[in-house]
Amino acid sequence: MARRLDGTKVEGREKALQLLTAVGEGTLKNREVTVNRTADTATVTVTGTVVAVVPGFSLSVSESASGPVEKYVPPVDNP
Repeated sequence: MARRLDGTKVEGREKALQLLTAVGEGTLKNREVTVNRTADTATVTVTGTVVAVVPGFSLSVSESASGPVEKYVPPVDNP
């Protein structure tokens, strides 16, 4: 959503949160989603705490995905 031509940071964040909700809270706690979008690139970062399998041992994770923002390029007339 954040990379779409007409997309926004807010839409990208909402979509990421929807996907996290679909996965459930059984794997990642204290979830945070941040989205940065420039004219050229959109980046979504998800952070959280992995559910502990060993009591008292917790791991924080962070993962980012970036890609180019879609752009409209008008067709070129070729004679």
